Amino acid sequence: MRSLGAWYDGEFDLDRVLEDEDVAARAELLRAHFCDAVIDLARHLHADGVIERVLGRPLPVVVFDMARPGWEAHATEAANPPGLTAGFRAWLRAAGEI
Repeated sequence: MRSLGAWYDGEFDLDRVLEDEDVAARAELLRAHFCDAVIDLARHLHADGVIERVLGRPLPVVVFDMARPGWEAHATEAANPPGLTAGFRAWLRAAGEI
């Protein structure tokens, strides 16, 4: 994480973290890299056939972050092969999430 610029060596102080723009920017950078890594992992699990081999059929990986409502639709779509998330997207539409 140090090479990404998302590193913090100081003591944890919640008030400082909430007020320090540099720390907030690093946290956002770390979040973005983590999200990319999760989506990339799901893509690799599909591409390598791991999901189908372990679970017996292709199933979508649903990506979720409770701190970012609505993001899961985009992330889940990005993490899976085309068409595999149709049922999930229909469920989100029925629930009024998208």
